[in-house]
Amino acid sequence: MNIKEIVEYVARNWDAIPDGYKSYLKPEEYSKNIDGVSLEEHFVVLLLDRQKPSVEVCYDFDEERIGVTRTGKIIWGFDSGCSCPSPWDDSYPDCYSVSKTWKEFELNQDKFDVGFLEECNNKIMEIEKAREAK
Repeated sequence: MNIKEIVEYVARNWDAIPDGYKSYLKPEEYSKNIDGVSLEEHFVVLLLDRQKPSVEVCYDFDEERIGVTRTGKIIWGFDSGCSCPSPWDDSYPDCYSVSKTWKEFELNQDKFDVGFLEECNNKIMEIEKAREAK
């Protein structure tokens, strides 16, 4: 699947996707939302949540994420630092960007490490198997 098909799949099947595949991006201790995202849209299906494969794991981290909301927005971002802070929490909400459409997101694909689309597709296949098993 390409990004358009992946986003459409998540939005179309949101209610049928098991809750275990949905994540809430907003840390409890923060009151501010990600710019351009409603409180409800902080729930996403995380299609990519990984250490960048091109960066060797050490005492630091260099992570990337792609999530899709019920409304089809793509919330994506990067976080890096030493092992002391909590990835994604300590840099929230500035670590995230929002693309309202898949076309807008396509302009930013080159920021992700190799194999990101394959990992997103693998997550969709995993979700589909879980839906079928219900």
